[in-house]
Amino acid sequence: MQPEVDDETETSSFIEESLVLGREIDKEKIVEELMQFKPKEKHIPVITIVGMVGVGKTTLAQNLYNDQRVTQYFELKMWIHVTRGSTVYKITKELLEIVTKQKCKISNMELMQRQLEYNLRGRRYLIVIDNMWNISQSDWKKLRYALDIGAMEGSKIIVTSQNANVARTMDVKLSHDLKILSVKDSWTLFCRCAFGDSSPDAHPELVSIGKKIVKMAEGLPLALIKLGGLLRF
Repeated sequence: MQPEVDDETETSSFIEESLVLGREIDKEKIVEELMQFKPKEKHIPVITIVGMVGVGKTTLAQNLYNDQRVTQYFELKMWIHVTRGSTVYKITKELLEIVTKQKCKISNMELMQRQLEYNLRGRRYLIVIDNMWNISQSDWKKLRYALDIGAMEGSKIIVTSQNANVARTMDVKLSHDLKILSVKDSWTLFCRCAFGDSSPDAHPELVSIGKKIVKMAEGLPLALIKLGGLLRF
């Protein structure tokens, strides 16, 4: 199991709302899916958010995670970021520590799974696994085992990944392909980062430079945010 090799920065569920732009349709589609369930589903439903580096997968997941409707619907929410060298054992341990709010001293994988299942049982939960690059069928079955047993109807898993093959491995309920931002949304996001509350018209000498930068960013939010921050007036 490997993370996206381009970014080893640890993520969290925290989000700066001003940087969420142009994703309203994407968000509402996934929110609708999160709040639906079919009784007695064999496996806990998985939703993947797939897209190229910097397109905003993590930001969208954060926005979903912190949405008031989602918070009210799920009794328990857990966020984990897959780092280089992560294993099923490490992910299971991290989930157990989140749900129990204490350090896990169990070294046996089977015992950890039992404890995780016990602590999840009867609770509707949402798990976000951020930055999953790849996972084998066997590893996914191991990870899913305790989650399936402990899942209350309506529980869900969101996985963000650069790799579209992850969706096939996990047999997902919904695979959401995240596209680049429109030119209009790209310019608006860039201006927020570069000019803050000021109007771009107040800095005409920078507008032409900014538009060239937006074109270079090719609709990628991460590039727009970083480049806009460098030009911050």
